[in-house]
Amino acid sequence: VERWYERFDDGRTVTELREGDLVRVRLRVTAPASRDFVAVEDVLPAGLETVDLTLRTSSALGPFSSAASDASAQRRNAEAGGTPNEELYGSWYGGWWSPWGQPERHDDRTVFLARKLWAGSFTLSYIARATTAGRFVRPQAHAEEAYNPAVNGRSEGGWFDVRPAIVDRKP
Repeated sequence: VERWYERFDDGRTVTELREGDLVRVRLRVTAPASRDFVAVEDVLPAGLETVDLTLRTSSALGPFSSAASDASAQRRNAEAGGTPNEELYGSWYGGWWSPWGQPERHDDRTVFLARKLWAGSFTLSYIARATTAGRFVRPQAHAEEAYNPAVNGRSEGGWFDVRPAIVDRKP
């Protein structure tokens, strides 16, 4: 399991934000063999909260994509291949098929589930907002096969910093 954070506005990889900034959390799960009932749980650093894009208040964010990210996604989808029955498992999001079903969003974590995960690498992502200034532990993301928990993986951990928002003070 690999995890990294990208600024929402320009896609740069970061481990530090200002209060109020948005970040795209990206995870890559690599399975050396086909797996069934895979769960990926990503616990956020305490200064971040998940943004639910299905709510009307969040719909104004718009898509996070560029020509480069669209080309990269097309290349990954072509390389991933699949089986003739791939559409029986997973979901379609924005015109792209994904083995991951609808994520479970919580304030402190996001959980992704896949009924079937073929051998290969699969990327998933979600949006979070920096809400509280401070230095926070960046917990490891965890993936495991639900009925065979001995098959699991973790990302790296570390620290994540949220700086206070810049406030314009007028005399």
